[in-house]
Amino acid sequence: ESVEPSDDPLRDEADRARFIQGARRVRHLHHLRAAAHLRQQRVALARALMTHPSVLLLDEPLSALDPYLRGRMREELRRLQGELGITFIRVTHSQDEAMALADLIMVMESGRIRQMGTPRELYKHPRTPFVARFMGGRNLLSGEVVASHDRRATVQSQGGARFAIPI
Repeated sequence: ESVEPSDDPLRDEADRARFIQGARRVRHLHHLRAAAHLRQQRVALARALMTHPSVLLLDEPLSALDPYLRGRMREELRRLQGELGITFIRVTHSQDEAMALADLIMVMESGRIRQMGTPRELYKHPRTPFVARFMGGRNLLSGEVVASHDRRATVQSQGGARFAIPI
């Protein structure tokens, strides 16, 4: 269907310019809101640090930030932790955040610890399908160990295929 020039709400240069300016304001407001949230996070962190704790609990500290600010705050938290030398316990549902910030990760499911280890250990050797999924595993295979030798196991799938895996 063709649009007649008179039906176009942005029919002249001035209308298009006002539209673009309005769109920029909306984007700018989003950045202002995100920056305000970042300032709130920083103030809350500063208040918590005033008591000189040896351990600091951060519950989803980056969840409400946009990707750019999340990255900035991630760097700031890492720097701050190094400077202060205190333990940060971060509660997160984000595998990316856990991998980027943690020295040690504890994966919990339904209030129970499923596995604890370094990010590399959990990524390379998840003990359960839940941990594998949390750590980013997309290709989970099920089967039965039919043999093991020299730190390798032979697994047979339900379809009869066999493959060797390190153990």
